[in-house]
Amino acid sequence: MLNKRRFLIFVICIIFLSFIVSLYCIKYNNISKEEEIKKIQMEVTKIQKELNSKVIENKKVIKEKEIVIDELSTQSAKLENTVKKLSSVGKKPKNYKTAPTINRGSYDRNRENLEPVGEWLCTFYAPTKEECGNNKGITASGKPVVAGYTIAVDPEYWKLGTKFYIEGYGEVIATDTGVAIKGKNRLDFCVFDENISHCGNFIAKVWIIKD
Repeated sequence: MLNKRRFLIFVICIIFLSFIVSLYCIKYNNISKEEEIKKIQMEVTKIQKELNSKVIENKKVIKEKEIVIDELSTQSAKLENTVKKLSSVGKKPKNYKTAPTINRGSYDRNRENLEPVGEWLCTFYAPTKEECGNNKGITASGKPVVAGYTIAVDPEYWKLGTKFYIEGYGEVIATDTGVAIKGKNRLDFCVFDENISHCGNFIAKVWIIKD
């Protein structure tokens, strides 16, 4: 009988100890999970800080680049306005218009719509009786010439009214034609000074400005 009691007490002790050990394991596991979660949260926070730092740094770089681009665009606009102003000096035809003044470079304003069309042979012409047969100043499209903005092209390749960007000269529009202007990569740049129109030719990169 005594042995049975001892055995029963022993079994109860074993069960109790097992229960205590189970509780401890559960508590330990919970603590371990909490610590693991805390570690993950700390790692996430660290990564977020690093990302925020990089974002701030990238924004600073982008802002600096935008400032440079704005400055270059402003200088480009000044150059284009000067070209157009110089082109309008000279003997004016009966009909003409003045090129609009711009605040930003044509390349910057149209860069998303530019499509390169190669290097072109470019010449100058003045809308005088000697060069055009009359001094009316009316282009082949029926519109008045605009010094520094109007160009003559070959209508077999380019539709009149097409806009282009010429490197170093800015935005232009094809509203005129000429007997000597033949070929896809050929243009005549309108100026009012006959002395400039006799200056020969030059090669320039040209882009079409897509609508």
